[in-house]
Amino acid sequence: MRRLIEKYGKYVIWIVLISFLLGALIIFTPGRFDIARRGSPESRKPALIINGEKITQGQFDARFDELLRYYRELYRRSGLGSFDLQLQGASGAVYRLRLQTEVAQELIRRTILNQEAEKRGIKISKAE
Repeated sequence: MRRLIEKYGKYVIWIVLISFLLGALIIFTPGRFDIARRGSPESRKPALIINGEKITQGQFDARFDELLRYYRELYRRSGLGSFDLQLQGASGAVYRLRLQTEVAQELIRRTILNQEAEKRGIKISKAE
């Protein structure tokens, strides 16, 4: 047993240390990995309530992240540079608020349309 510890002890220590550092990186890197946010009480709080139907903060954040990915890809394909530069500084904060407003309006519009369709007995397939 002693020989095993002497032979492999250094490797075990390095593996534990690297695992700990990677775990800390994943947990404490904001916006890069959503593992810390996913399932948290904050993500389950309602961000919007439309006619009694709740849209959670997690759903709102997921749609907002989807919109940011779309714009990043659009800028990349168009050769316009980095979209993230548009979100920096005071004007970037205003632009981020406009995008969040756009997401909120889209979620409200979809929810109201779905509620009205349900009220009228209209069935919409997933494909449509």
